[in-house]
Amino acid sequence: MISYNQLTNTYILICIRSSNRTATPTATATSTPLAIAAVNGDSNNKITSIHQDAATDDLYISAYNGNTWQNQVKINGISPKPMSNSPLTTLQIPNTELVCRLTPLKHIYANSAKIHIFYLADNLTMYDAYGFANSSSWHNGQLAPQTQYRILAANGTGIAATPWMNDPQGQQYSLRVYYVDFSSVTVRELALDPGYTWIQTQQLFGGAISSSSSVAVTWTPAASFTNTSSQLINLFWQDARGNVIHYPSVDGRWDDSSSENIANIPVGTELAATAWTDTARTLYLFWIDSKGVLTVTQGRKATTGTFNSPAEVLGIVKAQVPMGPLTAISWDSNIRVYYQSATNPNTVTEVGYSGGNWQTDGTVTPSTR
Repeated sequence: MISYNQLTNTYILICIRSSNRTATPTATATSTPLAIAAVNGDSNNKITSIHQDAATDDLYISAYNGNTWQNQVKINGISPKPMSNSPLTTLQIPNTELVCRLTPLKHIYANSAKIHIFYLADNLTMYDAYGFANSSSWHNGQLAPQTQYRILAANGTGIAATPWMNDPQGQQYSLRVYYVDFSSVTVRELALDPGYTWIQTQQLFGGAISSSSSVAVTWTPAASFTNTSSQLINLFWQDARGNVIHYPSVDGRWDDSSSENIANIPVGTELAATAWTDTARTLYLFWIDSKGVLTVTQGRKATTGTFNSPAEVLGIVKAQVPMGPLTAISWDSNIRVYYQSATNPNTVTEVGYSGGNWQTDGTVTPSTR
C-alpha cells in the first residue's frame, strides 16, 4: 500500500496499500466505503493522504505539514477518472538528491518527492498517475498505453505497489505493482525498470486466490541505502478459503515453498501492511474485523513462522465499514493507520501507535458526499 515513505537516520519505512472493495456494512452503515491511500514524507511532519470522493469519484489530496492537516485539494489532470470505489494505492520514490547529499541519511522522503497513484477505470483497466503533495495538477503515467490497455484487475480486488532500489548510489529505482488478474484470478506482478517500459512479468504466485482478495506489500531496503542487497519484499493476499497468505522475497527471489498461511479471516477483508527497519525488521499486517475493530498481526524480516496470533487494537475509534478499506504508514517506532470512522463516516480518521500505545489521533480530512 504504498507506497509510502520515511527515513530517519538509517531508517526507512515504506507503506503501501491497496484499498477497495464494497465490504458488507453493518445495519447502521449507510455510506459508501472510501478508497484510501497514504504516503510518508519528511518524518511524520510530512504525511500525504489521498482519498476518493464517494459522490463524484474524483480524487482528493491533503497534506500534513507540521501540526495540522491542510485543506483537501481535488487532483486534476487524470483521465479517465477512477471507477466508483476503485482500488487505490500509492508509492513515493525517495528524493535521490537528498539521498546523495545527507550523511547520515535522513529525511529523504521530502514532500517534493514524486507520488505515484495506481487505480482502475470503469472497464477495470489499470492506470497510473503522478504528481506532488503540494500540487493539484497531476499527470497520467504510461502504464496503460505501454501495456496496450490489457492489464485488467478482477473486480472488487486490491492493488499494492512498491519501489525497488537497483542502484548502489540510490539514484535509480524500479517500480513493482501487484494485483489480482481478471482472467486467471491469480496475483500478478507489473514491473517498470529504468530505461525500460512497463511489462507484466512472468512471475507466478502459487495457490488458489479469492476473487475478492485484497493485496498488500511492504519493502525494506538495505539499512544504509548503500547497496542493493538485503532488500526484502513481503507480499500478502487472501486465498479462496479466507486464509491470509504471506509470500516473502529476499533480493527479488520468490520461492513457492517459503509462502505460509498466517491467519483466517472473512473472504473479502481489506489488508494493509507496513514494516520497520529495526534490527528485527518488524512487519505489521492490519485489517478491520467483522465488528469494525482494527486488528493486527506482527512478524519479522522475510521469513516464515514469525507471525503472532492476530489481536484487536482496543481503545480507538471503530471503522464504519467492517472488513473495509484502510491503509498504514510507519517510521522509526511509530505507526499510523487510516480508515473511515464509525463516529463520523464522512471522514478519514487517523489512529496512531507511538511510545508503545495506540490512540485516536483525529480526523484527516472530510470526504465530500
